[in-house]
Amino acid sequence: MRIPNDPAVARADHQRAIADFVAAARAVPADRWERRPDDAHWSPAQIVEHLRLTYDVVGAQFAGGPGLRVRTNWLLRALLRWKFLEGILERGIFPKGAAAPREIRPANGPFEREPLLAALQQAAAAAEERLFAHWNSPERVMTHHVFGALDTPQGARLATVHTLHHAKQLRALAG
Repeated sequence: MRIPNDPAVARADHQRAIADFVAAARAVPADRWERRPDDAHWSPAQIVEHLRLTYDVVGAQFAGGPGLRVRTNWLLRALLRWKFLEGILERGIFPKGAAAPREIRPANGPFEREPLLAALQQAAAAAEERLFAHWNSPERVMTHHVFGALDTPQGARLATVHTLHHAKQLRALAG
């Protein structure tokens, strides 16, 4: 899939991703909601909290806040952008073992499902509104901790792909 240049298309894609994610989260059985599959992976509740934290950061950045801190030097950033960014944005494929930065790692919980999903939907809607309000503003960017500054269409696509990536994880944990 190509990165949509039309903000209406990008917004519709993002809204479908959020709806898919919320449906996947609601499909997780209650006895699995807080259960981590192993020590290296998050519980379904933690995945939802991670996504909520992500949308809080993205929304704050598009409201003029700082965004994520870039943790790569310019050379590594260029290499990683060349090697991975197209695969993520155009094909929706996240590299295995990609770690979330501290700012968007969830706590251990517990997290009550419906209030958390409501908070996620609110954070996603606010981030979406701010992001799409600046669609044609070259000075507004979304900062990724590995890839650095992404323009608004790239940021919108990354948010959509990231949400779909975690919806897929939730569906696997619900099974």
